[in-house]
Amino acid sequence: MPFYSKNASVAKFINKLLSSKDAGLQLNAAILLLKNKKNVPDSILLSLAKSDKYRADFYEALKKIDLEEKFPTVYRSQEEIAKSILVTDNGYNEIDSVQFVSGTTVDYDGSKELVYFFKYRAKEEDEWKIGISGVQPLNKNEINTIGELTKLTDKKINNEEDLNVQFQNELKKMLILSHKSGRNFYLNDNYNRYDNE
Repeated sequence: MPFYSKNASVAKFINKLLSSKDAGLQLNAAILLLKNKKNVPDSILLSLAKSDKYRADFYEALKKIDLEEKFPTVYRSQEEIAKSILVTDNGYNEIDSVQFVSGTTVDYDGSKELVYFFKYRAKEEDEWKIGISGVQPLNKNEINTIGELTKLTDKKINNEEDLNVQFQNELKKMLILSHKSGRNFYLNDNYNRYDNE
């Protein structure tokens, strides 16, 4: 970066990284430029924020350099960040679709927080499954990128049952498993009893 303004070939190289088809490389180049008070085209910022895979990382990287205001407002919401965290917290190379369903409040670690429910499918022909992403602050103007209580559950949605009940049951499991003493709950017969409640 010290040579960015002095050497045209250095600027050309970094701008080439910024134009890369590799969004991860684009993100690193954009943050490097912004950190050093260099201009990054709005189209690049928008492209990174639009990407489900990189949105949360991009926001977090901007936050670390105190430049959250550079993050496009259209994607600056808890719901959009929660969706991005969910997408990156998976074993799939690609996810075909992720759709927001609803949100709920939850008592977590001694305070009330927000959790978001999504349905997802890895491939277009797959059945929809339950995705949960949290926790977010009750104040919707604040954003958390840590991704606690976030999981692509691999649990198929049963169209014969109330959707909210299915999400709440999966959330209850995650809350129980988040406590050390609760992990044994699913290692005995109580698992099946609980699962059918």
